[in-house]
Formats: sequence, structure tokens, C-alpha cells
Amino acid sequence: MLIYIPLVGILLLIIGVIANALLNKNQATKFSPPIFLSLYIVYYLIVPFYTSSKDIYGVYSEMGLPYLFWGGFIFFSCFLIGFNLHIKKRFFRRANNLYSEQNSKRIALILFAIAFLCYGIFKGFSLSVFRVQEYAQFNAMGSYNHVEEYLTGLISLFPTVVCLLYASKKSLVLNLVIGVIAVIIYLIGGFRFRLVLFVIPIVVFYHLYPHIKPIKYHIWIPVAILFYILMGVIENTRNYGHGLDINKLKSMDRTDVTKAAHENEFMYYMSAKVMYEYEDREKIYFEPLLTAICMPIPRTVFPWKPDGGYTRDANMVVFGTIEYGSAFFNYVEAYISFGWLGIILYGLFLGLFANIFWRNYLLHPNSIGAILLLALFNAVLFVVFSRGYMAQALTTYMYYIPVSYWLSRLVKSKNE
Repeated sequence: MLIYIPLVGILLLIIGVIANALLNKNQATKFSPPIFLSLYIVYYLIVPFYTSSKDIYGVYSEMGLPYLFWGGFIFFSCFLIGFNLHIKKRFFRRANNLYSEQNSKRIALILFAIAFLCYGIFKGFSLSVFRVQEYAQFNAMGSYNHVEEYLTGLISLFPTVVCLLYASKKSLVLNLVIGVIAVIIYLIGGFRFRLVLFVIPIVVFYHLYPHIKPIKYHIWIPVAILFYILMGVIENTRNYGHGLDINKLKSMDRTDVTKAAHENEFMYYMSAKVMYEYEDREKIYFEPLLTAICMPIPRTVFPWKPDGGYTRDANMVVFGTIEYGSAFFNYVEAYISFGWLGIILYGLFLGLFANIFWRNYLLHPNSIGAILLLALFNAVLFVVFSRGYMAQALTTYMYYIPVSYWLSRLVKSKNE
């Protein structure tokens, strides 16, 4: 019974968000941040409630579900409150005016060259997705004091590149080629979340630029199903940084694909278990924030900086080991930081932040920059919600939005 009250509350909030989007005269509302957060909540919270088993790796987690659903209801409610608060200050003036149909292609091609070269220098220029191997060692520590991680992370520019090429209206074939190269690189790296962050901005940008287009559900639903299947294939066959193992691919069956795609179930029960176990434990307070702020600083300069140990601690509490490396929802991180107050603060802040991007689009609906910012934010929101590790969320945001903007501005200034 304790689950059903917040569950119904979450469902009513989602229905309200969707109804508002369908009935709103501005059809762009279908691409607003609340819509995308609703989709993420449905996938990670609602679907597993009806489809999943009762434990993860033998750890019984059902007792934590009331905490999980009440946390989800409070978080989503506060997000919507923050999103609907009126903000007078305007943001992104320079970003809104940065791109045009005339300069988009040139900026896109230079950004692609930067990202591809930075990736290729450290990872190689091979675009072979499949490897015949059972195991590949992944060097998580890096070989150049993490310098290569900072530079190869520029593959986050790929969705910006594809959107800008689409805006130039001159480069369909080139856009397809670059899109395929981007997907191949993400597959080689085993980056499932990067594929999500690649597809969402393109879908949003396509539907909003140069004018609002109706959603063709008969096309996008099958595409979504195929994408879901692809997630399962990657999970079963990936060797981080080395592509997909063709031997594992050959031995897969339908059950393997379906089971591997269900990473939402793992995070669902992991999140519930963490909230249950941390009810009476000491809160970690500002540790996630300090970890996020210090992450860009090389450890050689700041060797005692926080290292995100609280995520490992949570895995130890739940599993007694860190080998599974499971993440949890962002409001779970808020809960282990400040309790229920943390969930309220996280929700309000994220809602206010989302409102900035949405209101900027409403004020500049014909701006390439405003549409691109909204499209990228809707994608980043996926990582922010589904990966309760503030340092990763902040890094993802910085690479996909500010870094993309700063490099675009630099390219434009050098070509004027």
C-alpha cells in the first residue's frame, strides 16, 4: 500500500505533463524537459515495477521500494514546481546568435575534425566495430595521467555536429557519413549512454528546426524498439574501447538480448536498496558536490581530491563488493546526502535549471543556438536522472553544452 500512493501520484504527474503537451497550442511543448524526464521516469521507475523480478544478484531489495517511489514522487513534484517558476533573467544571448545557416556547416566540420583527431590520436583511427576476442583489457586509469580522457571526451561534439550540418541544409550525404562514423566510434567504445545522448538531440532538433514538425509515431516507435534491441546487443558483446566481440554476437539468442537491455531493472532495485540501507546511516552531505567540482582538476595537481568513494561505499553496502559497478538515480544520491530535504532541493534546482533552457527556446524559437541548447539539455537530462553520480552528470553537461559552445565560438572567431 505504501508503494501505490506515490506510484499513483507519479502516474498522475506524468499524465498531466503529457496532457499539457498534447493540448498546448505550442506543439513544441512535446519536446520540453518535463516530457523527457517523464519518459526517463517511466523507463526506469514505472516499467520495472510491472516487469522486474524481486532482487539483484541475489540481494533482496523489495523492502526499499516504498522509499524509492516516495522519493520519485517528491523529486518529480519539486522538479515541476521549479520548472514552472518564472525567471526574469535571460541567458544564452551569445549562444542564441552564434550559429546561422551560413556558418553552421563550417563550424560543424571543424568541430568534427577536432573531435575525430583527438579520439584517433589516443584510440586509433580504425573504424572496425567487430573484434574476434573473448576478452579485452580496459585501462581505466589511462596512460597519460587522464589527459587522453579529457581529449577523447570531445566525441561528445558529434550530436552538435550532426545538428549543425542539418541546419545548413546543404549536406545530407555528408551528415549521414559523419553520423555513421559517430555511431561506430560509440559502438567501439561500448558507450550505450553516448548513443542515447547522440540520438535525442538529433530527434529534438529535427522536429523543431526550421519549424515545428509533427511526430510520426509510426516511424519513431519501431526505431525506438530497434534502438532498445541494440542496447541489449551492445551490453552482451561490448569490450570497452575494443568494439563488439563477434563470437559473443554469434552465440546470442533473443533471451540474451532482452535480458541485457533491462539495465533499468538493475538500477531500479539498486536505487531502492541504497535508500533502504541508508535510512539510518550517516549522510554524506556535500561529498558529491565537492567530487564534481574537483573532478576536472588533475590528481597530479590535487592528489587528495575526493574520488567518488561514496558510490563504491553504496555498492559495498548493497553487495559486499564493488565488482558490479552499479549506479543509482540522482534523487537517491540526494537522499544519501541530505535525506528527504536533499530530494526536494535536487528537484527544485533541476526544475529551475530546465526552465532556463526551455524559456530561452520560447523566447527564440527560430534560433539555431536556442534549439540546439534545448536539444542537448534534454539528452543530458537522461544522464543527470539515471546516473546518481554528480561528477559524471556535471562532466557530461560541461562536454555536451558549454564545451560545445566555447569551441564553436572559438571556431567562428577564427573564421571571421
